[in-house]
This record gives sequence, C-alpha cells and structure tokens, in this order.
Amino acid sequence: MPKKKNKRKKSSKKHLGHKAMVKRHIKERYAQFCKKVDAVLEDIEAEELRADMSKEDLRLMYILRFQSPRVESAEEFQFHPKTIKDFQKVINKYMEDNTFSLEGSDQILTFHDYFNVIKSLNCWVHSMEKEEYPSISVYIKEIKPIDDYCNLSNNAERHFFVFLQMLSKEITPNPFKELYFFTAQYEEQTHPRRSYGYKVYIHGATPTIKTVKLDSHNRSVCMYLANGNGSAAVPKLKASDIDPNSLIRNLELPVYYQKHVMGRLYERVDCFDRNLMRCCMDQSLLSPKLTPISSTRALLTYSFYGFKLGYFVVEVIDGIALLRTFLFLTNDDTPEGDLLKRNLGISKLDKKYTGLDRLSTFLHSDIKEDKQLHDLLKASNCDHLLHAHSCIMEFSNQSSSAFDADSMKKYLMVEEESLSESA
Repeated sequence: MPKKKNKRKKSSKKHLGHKAMVKRHIKERYAQFCKKVDAVLEDIEAEELRADMSKEDLRLMYILRFQSPRVESAEEFQFHPKTIKDFQKVINKYMEDNTFSLEGSDQILTFHDYFNVIKSLNCWVHSMEKEEYPSISVYIKEIKPIDDYCNLSNNAERHFFVFLQMLSKEITPNPFKELYFFTAQYEEQTHPRRSYGYKVYIHGATPTIKTVKLDSHNRSVCMYLANGNGSAAVPKLKASDIDPNSLIRNLELPVYYQKHVMGRLYERVDCFDRNLMRCCMDQSLLSPKLTPISSTRALLTYSFYGFKLGYFVVEVIDGIALLRTFLFLTNDDTPEGDLLKRNLGISKLDKKYTGLDRLSTFLHSDIKEDKQLHDLLKASNCDHLLHAHSCIMEFSNQSSSAFDADSMKKYLMVEEESLSESA
C-alpha cells in the first residue's frame, strides 16, 4: 500500500523575496542608527540641534555615515577568505565589547558607536554651511562633548589602533620566521551605497636571518620588524648615536636581535602581556633614546607607556645594530643598577633574591608604601618604578608578589640610623 504524502500546512505569512529582505534589513539598520543618534544627542543635552535636524538631514547622515572597520587581505600577501572572516569577527567583537562615555555623560557607548554614530555626528556638524544653517556656531557648541572626545589623544580610535598592533603580535606564530601586521586606511565615499570608514588590510612579511660571529661563535640573528604606523618597518639606529666618535655620523644601521633578548624582556618585565610589551618595544626602537657606553656599544631605553623600565644593550657588528640582551632598570651595567649596587652594597644575586631585578616586585609588593625603601630607591634614580604603579597597573596580569618590604629591609640590613646618615 503506497504511503500517504504528508501535506505541509501552508503558512499564512507572505514569503519575502531577496530584494524585500534586503529592503527590510536596511530599514531596520536605519531605525537603529536614528535611535542611537537621538539617545546620544539627548544625553549631551543637544536639544536645539536635534529639534532643527530634519528627516532629510538624518537620512543624509545615514547615507554618508561612518562604518565600522572592514578587514581585507593585502595584495602582496593573500590570506584565505575564512581567515579574513575570522579576523573580522575578532574586530567586531572588540568593537562591541569595549565601551567609553563622553565627559559629563551617563550613557555607555561601544567602540562601534564611536565609528558609526559619534564620528558621523561630528563630521556632519562640521560640514554644515552657514548659508543653510545660520545657527551653525550654536550646533558646534552643543556638540562640544563629542568634539572633545574625537580630539582626545586617548579616544576609541587610538585604542583601536593599539588593539591592531597587539593583534598583529598575537597572530604571529614565530617572529623569527614571519610577521603579520595590519594597516588601516581611511576611505571616503565614492558611491552612494558605500560609507565612509577605515578599511583594515592584513599583511605578511618575512624577516632576514643572518649569521654573525659573537664571542668567537657563529650566531643566528634576526632582523627586527616593527609595526610602525601600520607598516612592517625595519628600525634603524644612527652610528653616531651609538658611538659619538663615529667617522660616518649619518650612517643608519638596521636593527637585528638575538632570540634570547625577548626571553630576558619577558622574564624581567614579568607582569604584562607579551604582545603589549612588543608594541612598546616597537615604539622604543622607532623613537630611540641611546646612551653610549663604549666605542661599539650603547644602552637603548625601553619605555612602557612613558615609564622607563630598562635598556636593550646595542652593539655595532658587521654593519648592523644588534640587540644583545635586555637589562631591567635595576640590573647591573645600567646607570641606575650600578648606583643601586654602590648605595646598598648588593650584588647581582642579592637583587635576584630580593626581587629587585623584576617589575612585579615594584607593582605588587608593599615596598611602594615603605618610606625607607622609597628613599633608597630615589637615591639610585629608581623611585619612578614605584610612582608608575597607579598609571600602568591596569595593564598588569599579576596580582601579588613573593617579596615584601620587611623581609627585604631585613635582608639588606636597612636601619633608620644608616638611612638618616646617608641622607
């Protein structure tokens, strides 16, 4: 007996075709955009601007709106489409998860809101012509909180580019073999259906490996590729900055490094994300501050968000500037470390035992509250490591230290009398 076919019950809902679905999607996005614009203007008390904004103005702003950054593969280095899609998801999540607020405002906005609504509003007001909008000066005054935030050096846009730098380091499996990095190019509207915004390109580069003779042994060293302003730049150091007596003063030497340099950096600046440390290393190399220590060597300052944390030892060899190792600020063979050694009479092993050779001790122990230790560190020009606590603590991935002020003073035999005498 033949089976009866199940009759599918017809839906009373009308099936939407592709064009109708697209049209509905655009309508929904437009409604969301308008709702967010209303919320932002109401929150900053820009009632006069909102009252004078016609439907045509709002529609034009939507058509010319900024869009969240889109990811594409660079021409010279093609990534798989799925990889690009995955990067886009990571960036979209970052945009939705990170928030900020305008000064004097209670509303929390996402970074997506910044690129989509805040920049659109700011651009729209500043593109108004006085003939059509006689009250333009009033509008600019009302939108001041948005203006101030867009001009702030620490705005969402700046954070986004730092995020791209960190993401570049995170997706690079082995810096000795390859480097991935992002560039972000601002694109203006060239078609009514296209929006303003940043297009993010992902690139790939392969560093040069060469062999040099160090301490009578052949060693492999790697060219350093820094992510500088969205490009894989090879930092160069002037020979005269390393050796003031150099005959060729303007000779620029490409920077190479030994593999263990990064290990020493991660070991001694021990409580920060490694990708973030490399971003700060990029900046330190692209804007170098060098202190010559011999005819072929110099100390290159390593700064983390404006705070000096140590030095890279740079040596001129075979026409390159080679990073030999990283020294924390208190290590021997740095100006501050040698001063600390002389003032306290301690050795390299003493510094290691007390934890004075690593950053976590300064950020996560109670030595920052101890006046005696503070004064001793100040006499050795190391006290700014204690003051850095409130400014860079937010970047730390550690919460405690194995060292404390009392045991450290006991080991160093610090007493009130000796302190007052040295002062």
